[in-house]
Amino acid sequence: MKVEQLITNPKKSIIGLSIPMILSLFLTMINNLADAMWVSGLGSDALAAIGIVTPLFIIIIGLGIGLSAGVNSSIARFIGRGDMKNAGNSATHGVILSIIVSILIPGLILLFLDPLLMAIGGANVLGLAHEYGVWIIAGGFTIIVQNIYCGIYRSENKGVKATLPIGVAAALNIILDPIFIYNLNMGVAGAAIATILSNFIGLLMYLFWAYIQKDTAIDVRSYSRDMAIYRDIISVGVPASAEQIIMSLFSMVINVILVMVATTDSVAVYTTVWRLISIGVMLPVGFGTGGISVFGALFGARKTDSIMDSFKYIHKIGFAGSVAMAIILAVLSSYLAMLFGGAGLNDEITAVTILLCPYVAFASWSIISGCILQSFGRGDLSLAFTFFKQIVLTLICIWVLIWMGENGVYWGIVVANFIGSLIQILFTYRYVKSIQKYY
Repeated sequence: MKVEQLITNPKKSIIGLSIPMILSLFLTMINNLADAMWVSGLGSDALAAIGIVTPLFIIIIGLGIGLSAGVNSSIARFIGRGDMKNAGNSATHGVILSIIVSILIPGLILLFLDPLLMAIGGANVLGLAHEYGVWIIAGGFTIIVQNIYCGIYRSENKGVKATLPIGVAAALNIILDPIFIYNLNMGVAGAAIATILSNFIGLLMYLFWAYIQKDTAIDVRSYSRDMAIYRDIISVGVPASAEQIIMSLFSMVINVILVMVATTDSVAVYTTVWRLISIGVMLPVGFGTGGISVFGALFGARKTDSIMDSFKYIHKIGFAGSVAMAIILAVLSSYLAMLFGGAGLNDEITAVTILLCPYVAFASWSIISGCILQSFGRGDLSLAFTFFKQIVLTLICIWVLIWMGENGVYWGIVVANFIGSLIQILFTYRYVKSIQKYY
């Protein structure tokens, strides 16, 4: 039984869950690049506009990822304890939470959309940013609910089922983008509509498997309200979502700083390069996300020696993958910049990509450590480290290096990431050692 392998063969489970997740993330990142690539043909203003909206959209994505982590962690720990009934009940609680959140949060963002766009540096491209933002935020429910079902299937050690709909949605969006943007003459709105339609089809795949085929090891159709389960999911899900929101705030702050020290074009460059950086960190994200199920199950079963062995293993492969991706990005930077040639910013994109490659190399330390803490139900600790690194430490480093202008902003990001990630991996190692001593 696949769920038993989470405990009996954790290393194999990490790889088995991570590979489909990485492939899905790769398609998703290519999907994001496709949006920027096709929109770049509309000019640098259009590219800057979707870059301005992206931090708001990251909030939507973050809510989905956060709640997914909460559900995944909760189910995995119940599975580790052999409590399959509450594992299924936890899944249903997660679905209900996702529906509520997917109505409230996008609704609030839409209500204050224009003031938010103005506040984060979108005054010069407000019309285009509004046009793109209305559609992408309104359809955000597809992302949030879809991620819950992804978390449910990951917790059951079904890596392919967990990630295939996300991959299908990404591939479909790549096909639909040029059709909606150019053939249907919908411009930046077309890019948003293609994204939402594609994700809705991915969501339908999850619903078909869960409720028509009934292909789940746990019962996702029964519900017995338990406030303790809600609190358990929220204790991980809210901090994990808050981490993504902090990442969004981080992007907003960087956009504002770049507008102050440079031009709107610098925002287009940064947001475009950050899409490439997101591809660079997809390996540790995939390993860390897959590891939540494994570490959660091991923690529930009190397999402390296996937790430490798995900790060392996942960090070793995650760091190796991150370094390899950093080298690949640096070598291919000029060719990747050509994908966005319509905006006329090739040289700038190439230079900034190379400058930010060290960020990719060391990102695995914090990404994987954060996922491990979430699997133990300590989303609060993961959130604290994210806030410290992305906001406090980054702003301090940028302030120290701002005399270098635009490059000082980028170097500040790189230095803060290295210091913050090193502190986090050392703390998480000691935390795992303390679990060994306790149990």
